[in-house]
Amino acid sequence: MCTTKDETAVAMMQNLCSMLSGEMTSISMMMNGIKMIECNMMMTWTSGDNMMCKIIQKCCDCMMNMMECGCTAVICMNNSPVCCCC
Repeated sequence: MCTTKDETAVAMMQNLCSMLSGEMTSISMMMNGIKMIECNMMMTWTSGDNMMCKIIQKCCDCMMNMMECGCTAVICMNNSPVCCCC
């Protein structure tokens, strides 16, 4: 979950997600400039597939655990970086 009080940034991210819905999304976990793990998935934002929801949740749990250990998350949509989380 990304959070900010900057309404312009929120609107920009929402528009970007809407435009790229159904496209390739990847999240790389980086430690000292080295990619530790990468999750690639197609985001539909409206999937009703329960198994896909469980898979996405498990990927997110793994990445949150890695961030707690000091990794940085780099989120890309169609191979374009859109967000970096520490």
